[in-house]
Amino acid sequence: GFCKKSMKWSKKFKFILGWSYQVNGTYEWVIGRKKEALYNWESGIAFLREHTEDTYRLGYILMEMGNFLIDEKEGVYRDIAKRHLAESQNIFKDIGAEADCQIIPELLGVQEATPSAQEVFHEQETSPQQRFSSERKIMTALETSRYLSSILDLDELLEKIMDKAIELLGAEKGILFLYPEDRNQPQELEVRVARNVECVENEKDTFFTSQSIIRKVEKEKKPLIIEDAVTDDIFKEQSSVINYALRSVLCVPIQHRNILLGVIYLDNGMISGLFNREDLWVLELISSQAGVSIENARLFKQSVMDALTGIYNRAYFDNFLLHSVQEAREEREPLSLILIDVDKFKIFNDTYGHQVGDIVLQSVAQEISNNVGKDDVAARYGGDEFVVILPGSRKDNAGRVGRKINRAVQELIVQHKMNSGENRTIMHYCQCWGG
Repeated sequence: GFCKKSMKWSKKFKFILGWSYQVNGTYEWVIGRKKEALYNWESGIAFLREHTEDTYRLGYILMEMGNFLIDEKEGVYRDIAKRHLAESQNIFKDIGAEADCQIIPELLGVQEATPSAQEVFHEQETSPQQRFSSERKIMTALETSRYLSSILDLDELLEKIMDKAIELLGAEKGILFLYPEDRNQPQELEVRVARNVECVENEKDTFFTSQSIIRKVEKEKKPLIIEDAVTDDIFKEQSSVINYALRSVLCVPIQHRNILLGVIYLDNGMISGLFNREDLWVLELISSQAGVSIENARLFKQSVMDALTGIYNRAYFDNFLLHSVQEAREEREPLSLILIDVDKFKIFNDTYGHQVGDIVLQSVAQEISNNVGKDDVAARYGGDEFVVILPGSRKDNAGRVGRKINRAVQELIVQHKMNSGENRTIMHYCQCWGG
């Protein structure tokens, strides 16, 4: 039932369908349904070849399929494995995925080598209860991916990604890092969301996490699972692992079209072996959707936000007002509109120049945003004119909001080289429908 449901959901979202084929194929193989596993893997490969440009995902599914088939006694399976592993190696070479390239020769030539603790996947007999738990977890991950695809506010999106990852995987702590959107800024990972992680004293941007693990994932663009960091051959000597007593760790890259956007890091300092390969699949599924959703949120922001002031633009205001008026009429709810004009702005602009004028507009926009409710929409109407839509508010409440904004702007002093100490004032006018 799980496989059918997950595929039905995934077909609505092409960016995760190939991934869903891969997850389902591996799941079927682990529980012994080899024919179904081969069907899912091959379907995923065919879909990725025809419908997407996600060459890394194609290489990864080829490699994972080959990884399972290479140890089979039947020659036909081994032949398929060798062919897929060779193709995946060529793909990884073409896109510069060096870390993945290094895995292929080991799979092809040294299958008996003992894998490291973070790479091992225990193919043990599973009980019906364990299989049910696995199904529920992956189904929830797919539902989470669908939910994340609907969020267009970037800050809200990042919060939800972090919270859902911790909730689904039972992590103790988590951090979501992103590169700055502005390419003119230094491209270093920045902490955007942190959960249950303390900052290093006097260093607010440095947290009690393993920087070496995060840097490895950032450099190689490859997910990493560590069963017990304090005994891991690679990381056990790292000061962060020793000082912070790190045990179970999951860390995955956030990518979109093979471009690294950030990293999701989860750990637990109390239990070793908390995360398994299934958990890694879940987090990779979330991070895959996160990459798409982050880009969508950024594009949405660019299309609806005023570039100078950072609040909504005229196009978004027009659309939101149209829908708000229609909804107010249908629901017989009040709707208010505040029109705002900066007092004597043209004279100020001509006197001090456009650069200082821009600073004034930015400052006024910030004060407007700070003094409206969470359901209200503030926008730049044009020039020095601003508007605020207040769904559900009557004229008396809109008047109070307008006066509050006016007082805040009157107290505003804009700092610039020719600062006269002169305060800005605004004029506002309130109009109400249905009130």
